[in-house]
Amino acid sequence: MSIKIICIDLDGTLFSGRNQFISEKSIQAIQEAVKKGVEIVVATGRIYNNAVQVAEKIGSKSPIIAANGAVIMDRDLKKEIYYGALSENQCRKIMELAKKHKITTHFYTTDRVISNDLRGFIGALIYKIASRHAKYGIIVDSCISYKTLVKRFKKYDNRIAKCVVYSNDSERVQAFREDAYRDEELTICGAGRYSLEVNSTGVSKGKAVEILANYLGVKREEILCIGDNENDIFMIQYAGIGVAMGNAVPKLKEVADYITDTNYNDGVAKAIKKFVL
Repeated sequence: MSIKIICIDLDGTLFSGRNQFISEKSIQAIQEAVKKGVEIVVATGRIYNNAVQVAEKIGSKSPIIAANGAVIMDRDLKKEIYYGALSENQCRKIMELAKKHKITTHFYTTDRVISNDLRGFIGALIYKIASRHAKYGIIVDSCISYKTLVKRFKKYDNRIAKCVVYSNDSERVQAFREDAYRDEELTICGAGRYSLEVNSTGVSKGKAVEILANYLGVKREEILCIGDNENDIFMIQYAGIGVAMGNAVPKLKEVADYITDTNYNDGVAKAIKKFVL
């Protein structure tokens, strides 16, 4: 059965270096697949407005999966296919846990970052990303006080797609993670040593791929997904063909149908050529 949808993660997968570098071989393979009528879906933990820029760069007009699967947008129709937002109450829970463990929070809508602390490394990174993608309207909203944050939660109730928590103390991040895991309303979708990404319960890239497949009328066996990290596990498992990058974490490689080359050696291009072209 031929592949009709290819879902591609960005960081560690399509990006082969800093500053969102994408190799010419990957772009060429993607564009050849597009010419064959294949939907090329960016499936990322990044927010929607950031993902749009990448889609335009690779020549894809297909729907986008953003914020770890919390957002699915039909770009042609400018229509939300799915929006699995954090509620005001869930945001408050995350904020309380962050206060308890003394770590910073950064809440994201499709076009906005709402942060309680933009000092240091993470703040500099957020401002850098926002300035780089100013054309796409990424707004940085610094709310130092808890009271101001709560007002933002009310204002953007059911529009906050995810939260990134950060600390330069990995033990604090781990303690937050353990508490968040015990809350049935929260899902840890992306995890690192110094940061975590938190979504609403039930949100995952895998669920998003399933929703998108139903929306487009595509069978599971006609889907190819490519990723490298733990937040890609569910979509790799759901896909007819799940491909792990050569640089992927061991947990992802264990569930993949095929392991391609690394992101620095055109792993995406090689996977597309093997299964689609």
